[in-house]
Amino acid sequence: MNELIIKGYRKVVSKKNKMAFSRKQGRAYKTKDVKEFEDYVSEIAGEAIYEWQVDNCIEWNQKKQYHFNLSVIFGDKRKRDIQNCFDCVCDALEGLVYEDDTQIISVSGDKAFEKGTWTFEITITETNKEK
Repeated sequence: MNELIIKGYRKVVSKKNKMAFSRKQGRAYKTKDVKEFEDYVSEIAGEAIYEWQVDNCIEWNQKKQYHFNLSVIFGDKRKRDIQNCFDCVCDALEGLVYEDDTQIISVSGDKAFEKGTWTFEITITETNKEK
């Protein structure tokens, strides 16, 4: 079973709390910090996929179904909801790790607190099933 691990070293943006509404356009849009975070996740995921392919001598298959785990370390004790972090991370990986986030068949996550430390680790495991 193939497993891809992506490690990030910055604060995870909670998409649910970071959407803005444009009255002019009549719809919600991503704020600058959400876009920057998604770009960061896409960049480090691309590097992780490349390293994974080199180490395993095969191509990552975007057409499978996946198990998704997100571990987050928050740098302060402010009340945070880990489920809101999934949205931003899943969207950032769409089209890169998998074709569509509907291919994720299970999610799990955990959070911890360590003063001044902001990190996250995404573990994506391929199943034997194709979408």
